[in-house]
Amino acid sequence: MKFSTRLALFLIALLVAVQAATGVATYAVIRGTLIGQGAAQLTSGATQFTRQLDEIARQMAAGVKILTLDYALRRAVAEHDHNTVVSALRNHGRRVGASRMLLVDTDGTIGADTHPPAGADRGLFAYPALLEQAAENQRVATVAVLNGEAVWLVVVPVLAPDAIAFVAAALPLDDEMLARLRVLAGLPAATGLAIAAPDGDWHMTAGPIDTALAVQLPAVGGRQTAEPSIITTKTGETIFLFRLLETPPGSPSVAAVMAYPLSDALRPFRRIIAVVLGALGFGLIAAMVGAWLVARGVVRPLEALARYAGRVGAGDYTSPPEPGGRDEIGQLSAALGGMTRAIAEREDHVRHQASHDPVTGLLNRQTLAATIDATPMRGSAAVVVIGLMRLQEIANTVGRELAERVMRDAATRLAAALGNATLGSATLGCVGERSFAALLPGCDADAALAIGARVIAALDHPYREGDLTTDTAVAIGVALAPEHGTTAALLLRRAEVAQQSALHTKDRAAVYRADADPHRPELLSLMGELRRGLQRGELQLYYQPKLDLDSRRITGAEAVVRWQHPTRGMISPDSFIGLAEETGNIGDLTRWALQSGMTQAALWHSQGLELRLALNLSVRDLGDDELPQRIAALLRDTALPTAALVLEITESAIMGRPDAAIAVLRRLADLGIALAIDDFGVGQSSLAYLRRLPVSELKIDKAFVQRLAQSPDDQTIVRSVIELGHSLGYRVTAEGVEDAVSLDVLAGFGCDEAQGYAIARPLPAESFDRFVAAWHATRVLAGTAPAGPAA
Repeated sequence: MKFSTRLALFLIALLVAVQAATGVATYAVIRGTLIGQGAAQLTSGATQFTRQLDEIARQMAAGVKILTLDYALRRAVAEHDHNTVVSALRNHGRRVGASRMLLVDTDGTIGADTHPPAGADRGLFAYPALLEQAAENQRVATVAVLNGEAVWLVVVPVLAPDAIAFVAAALPLDDEMLARLRVLAGLPAATGLAIAAPDGDWHMTAGPIDTALAVQLPAVGGRQTAEPSIITTKTGETIFLFRLLETPPGSPSVAAVMAYPLSDALRPFRRIIAVVLGALGFGLIAAMVGAWLVARGVVRPLEALARYAGRVGAGDYTSPPEPGGRDEIGQLSAALGGMTRAIAEREDHVRHQASHDPVTGLLNRQTLAATIDATPMRGSAAVVVIGLMRLQEIANTVGRELAERVMRDAATRLAAALGNATLGSATLGCVGERSFAALLPGCDADAALAIGARVIAALDHPYREGDLTTDTAVAIGVALAPEHGTTAALLLRRAEVAQQSALHTKDRAAVYRADADPHRPELLSLMGELRRGLQRGELQLYYQPKLDLDSRRITGAEAVVRWQHPTRGMISPDSFIGLAEETGNIGDLTRWALQSGMTQAALWHSQGLELRLALNLSVRDLGDDELPQRIAALLRDTALPTAALVLEITESAIMGRPDAAIAVLRRLADLGIALAIDDFGVGQSSLAYLRRLPVSELKIDKAFVQRLAQSPDDQTIVRSVIELGHSLGYRVTAEGVEDAVSLDVLAGFGCDEAQGYAIARPLPAESFDRFVAAWHATRVLAGTAPAGPAA
């Protein structure tokens, strides 16, 4: 939009705002005055309405009083002359204007009625409380509801000299009566009466009240206000007064409704509104003419500068047009020229910062990724990630400033090494606080590893600064395109996975291997399949026998899980147990294993096989405060003796959160359950906690047992562990026993139990039963147990 247009619109808008404010203020004053007058009129009308009703009641009561003094009426009442009474009531009712006259006996029975309801007996008078008031006060008048209609009801006693009956006169409060009251009391035209219905709504019975207004009446029995209020209907705003009239006990509520439409009251002021609109139109025309005159002298130079600013916005940073004078527009033109030069300089700086790492000056991760994605992969290519693994330690020890200088030095060395190795074809970038990445087109795995070796050699030279010498411990990961991916994000991620694997290799360089990637998508889907496998019964417990080396009898078994996947085949526990612990699914697996294993152990116990079953717990299980209660419940449900159950825990599981783990273990031990430390000797140092643990068994890790027959060092370690365990009062079990010689060596060391392939592989429950029976039968026949694999 041009400046001239904006200027004109500004002037027009300013005038419109002033005129609108004036109009709104005028309207608000008029409206407020009318609302005040209307509210006062309604309040006064309500008061006059009540007064007129009282005057009508006084007149009716006086007329009825004359009737009650009539000797003929009193005689007819005394003689129960019904016809005479009805005739007298009807004649006198016409004189006082009553629509209905009743003679009510002192017991409340209606003795005569000039207009009895069709098809109904006279029955009892609807408002007996009025009879008591009339007898006491000589008369009573009130608004009431008779046969669904609002009436003004006057009750006067017939005295002879005590009250022998009562005369009740009913004056209908209908449209005719309301019209009369509007004339007498000066009520608003919209005046009516409403009766509360049993359904909780108000029903208009008289008066010209709009249905849209009637639906906004307050709820029956709700909070009422005696002050006028403003409501909105389809016809506009209306001042509204709702006032309950006094009714006798037992009568539905009756309310007077008055309305004063503001739209009607505002009609005389329409001329003022028309004048305001006319003045506004004239002002708009004047503003447009003035804006055009101002634009001719001011806007043209500004339009030229605006066109120049548009070119600057498009990237054209040439100098602005020469100003025609030294006024404000000339100063603006000069300022634009200086601003343009500053913008060009800052834009170059920002563009460089957005695409380069601030520490090393190399391409940052986003720019390098974009470069990789934009590079055509003709043949093979490699993405290499180079990590300085000790850089965080350097930053924590001597400060981040030195770590940044180490990064800059490493970037210089990398650029030189890659330039020499790839003849300048590599694209180098910084992809993290301590890692670099390079795109090497045309490189296969061997070439990338060769370049990696050169890079490691270049970065292995320590960084020196003053008296300080540091090395950075380089590790390199390689991902190949298109073998390991075709996008930068995938190649960089897989190269970083390979780099983590390279930390554990001698060469400190590794190529990505899918089977070693802990973040493969199929492993994530495997957890969902594990939950379904538990539900479908795909998992099964196998049992590896445990041999008592003293008696050479099978005295126990360790339960191991096997998963026969319907499509993947047999899945090793190493493929899913670790991931189940990481993802939290190990809890479901543990609950299943405990239920299945303890059920099988209870079955063996019922068959006379006194075997101790060992079940494994994970580190997450030891953080579950409800584990002891669940195991206690399973012991009760399966009727398994606590002595037949052993729970095995690894050293690492205890060391993760030792205090919490020891608390859970003590609660399990309090149940009488035996506890064993699994894989003892290869975990973290737990000797400080060993004396605090309520365990009764140590299991020597198979790493020390598998070569026991050939390794004197392993024999020394195993002998020491056995002696340590026995000195602390523990049973000692060796796992991973694979030959008969090792069995004999362990027996000679005093080891209590052994398990391994030298005895038997893990077996299904049915095969395990047959194996135990065969083992013990062979011992009975031969006098000794077989020494070697039996299954």
